[in-house]
Amino acid sequence: MKADTLPARIAAELTSLIVSGDMPPQSHLTTPSLAERYAVSRSPVREALRLLETHGLVRQEHRRGYFVQPLSARVRAGASRSAEAGRDGPRSYYALAEDWVRDAIPEVVAESFLIDRYRIGRAELNAVLTRAASEGWIERKAGYGWRLLPVAKTAESQEQLYRMRMLLEPAAFLEPGFELDRVAIERLRNELQRICDGAHLKWPADRLHRIGVSFHEDLNRMSGNPFMLQALQRVNRMRRLLEYRSMIDRERVLQETREHLEILEPLQRGDLVETSFRMRTHVGKALARKRSTKALVQV
Repeated sequence: MKADTLPARIAAELTSLIVSGDMPPQSHLTTPSLAERYAVSRSPVREALRLLETHGLVRQEHRRGYFVQPLSARVRAGASRSAEAGRDGPRSYYALAEDWVRDAIPEVVAESFLIDRYRIGRAELNAVLTRAASEGWIERKAGYGWRLLPVAKTAESQEQLYRMRMLLEPAAFLEPGFELDRVAIERLRNELQRICDGAHLKWPADRLHRIGVSFHEDLNRMSGNPFMLQALQRVNRMRRLLEYRSMIDRERVLQETREHLEILEPLQRGDLVETSFRMRTHVGKALARKRSTKALVQV
């Protein structure tokens, strides 16, 4: 299950959840709920579910949707390997990301340049470009070639992004259209509690990272202001490449997860002012931790 497309990456994530037991046998998987969970349209979700059915992980029932299948030891082992491969993706993807972060390639590139530089075929290049475009750091130029988009490459730019988050994220709770989504909050709380209970030592780094990003974006989505959410998502896309470059600090994940749970406490009580204050404090602490550990990487 190669991570060549958005459906394949969604399928890889769902496979990981099924293998780990987070989605036990007989769990009901619906297209609308999964599309909302991954913030995508329903089309790639349908394709992802068909991929899972092909691998024997789910079954489709007429007019009811898909249900997780009980897994034999053989299917579980194969699915685990498949999910791992789906998360990793082609090495050329990370090589391109690293080169862009280090300014080793120009802002505008031709496909022939990329094929020669990374010694890959056109099919793999298409997979790399499709993934990079879906994650928001490259776009096709009108007519010819590709343009690589700005990302946080320096310690100064990374710090500026964190300061922007300190302005943006606390303000979301004070928007007049803010509406509490208790279903989303309960899902987030369950995931965060599992991390605190030891999953931070066992779950793949990319999964821990996604949960952290989802926490901030899901809360921002409740603001009812789509422009605030788009701004945060853009900030997160600009930070994402740097996450590929370093090993995740699992103790830091645990600490930040505990802070996430502390943010949810006043939110569930409806105390939005206190929630806003705790969010600003949390993002400020994250910035301070990065400064102290020299995690704001100068490239």
